[in-house]
Amino acid sequence: MAKSKKSRPRKPAARPAPRRAAPLVNSLPPQILEEAAQGWLKSSGTPLPAPLPAGRGDLASRELVDCLDATLKSLRGEISELKERVARLEGRSG
Repeated sequence: MAKSKKSRPRKPAARPAPRRAAPLVNSLPPQILEEAAQGWLKSSGTPLPAPLPAGRGDLASRELVDCLDATLKSLRGEISELKERVARLEGRSG
């Protein structure tokens, strides 16, 4: 029977020096982000979207605030109901 050769353990691959992390997108000013997005759209051949009218942004943010308020109110009601149910169940077992 032939003897099997022992394989030598491989050296771990040398890791390149760590690169400096790219800046986070959120750390860039909104104007620069907007210009970069428009440049990318132009280079890709995509038509630029029409700018929003000044009043439209206020309306959309107001609608969002109203929607979030309604959601929070609903969640608070559900939490209150669950607390009451837990209190009743604890009262029965106690």
